[in-house]
Amino acid sequence: MVSLGAPEALLNHYKVLRQEDLKVSTAVADPNMRGQRATTMAWFWTMDIRGDAEGQAWMEEFYRINWIKAKSRYDRVREEHDLLKHEILWTNIFFVHQSEAWINRMRHRAFAGKQADMFKALADEASALHKFTMNGQ
Repeated sequence: MVSLGAPEALLNHYKVLRQEDLKVSTAVADPNMRGQRATTMAWFWTMDIRGDAEGQAWMEEFYRINWIKAKSRYDRVREEHDLLKHEILWTNIFFVHQSEAWINRMRHRAFAGKQADMFKALADEASALHKFTMNGQ
């Protein structure tokens, strides 16, 4: 179309095909494959030429599948975010518990004191990290 001297409006509507637009994606066969997060549809799949998407079952299914994939990626990120916040809290609780346990084992004073101090320092760091992540939601 560029070689034929098509008007600017038409060239803006139909973009130039690039090599990456023509790349075949295996995401349909394996949607959980690593690296699918940044996969996007080529521009020509998002065009609605004279309403061809309406009434076409295969286009509706295509859009539905892509919407479900995007929602699934979003849900996984939210779940991972929630898990990380809880893991930080659980780590802090564990370190506090270990610190208190070593304080209670003061029969071996030198070693127990070092262990208690170490876990207390770890608990303080984990607590600061937990407060930081909770404020930065």
